[in-house]
Amino acid sequence: MLKNRGVLTLEEFTIQSFRQIRHATGELSALLRDIGLAAKRINAEVRKLGLVDMLGDLGATNIQGEEIKKWMYMPTTS
Repeated sequence: MLKNRGVLTLEEFTIQSFRQIRHATGELSALLRDIGLAAKRINAEVRKLGLVDMLGDLGATNIQGEEIKKWMYMPTTS
């Protein structure tokens, strides 16, 4: 299963660990699979929406002289 990568995927690790525990019910395996799928979905949405480049300085200062961060200035859409 290792495929000469030097790392295991979450799914490979779960399957390998599940085989080592005699009384495993699979509940933890299902939870780990769901978490992995949720993380992939969040990653896809962040990339699709372009949120990756939304952090950092906006290039402006507020009245106190502090740099305004991009995430602090997010125009709302109605």
